[in-house]
Amino acid sequence: MTNGNSSGANDETAVSRNSCDQCRESFTVELYRVETVDGRTQRFCPDCKDEGLADGVVRSVRMRRSEAYAVLEITGNADEEAIRQAYLERVKAAHPDREDGSRAEFKSVKRAYDRLTD
Repeated sequence: MTNGNSSGANDETAVSRNSCDQCRESFTVELYRVETVDGRTQRFCPDCKDEGLADGVVRSVRMRRSEAYAVLEITGNADEEAIRQAYLERVKAAHPDREDGSRAEFKSVKRAYDRLTD
């Protein structure tokens, strides 16, 4: 397993060291919050998340904050108003009723906003 220690120093959304609930290794990358088939919510490293999905142990994976910032095309230090503005712009552009809209992108933008505002 890799521990994500390489070149994350300049990432604005970098997170302090975290322990994976599955393998117990320590990581500097943001861990995934997963829901297991027995209803537990745990934090998994990327490798354990992939393994859990492949083995059918993981029911769902919550979007990471870093992914949410990327979907909304904002930096990790954006304030609430900047997040809201980015959401409104992106959700309008992705709306499925628009000719160039996409239901999948619309849902992704909604999930990203939900992730950053909870």
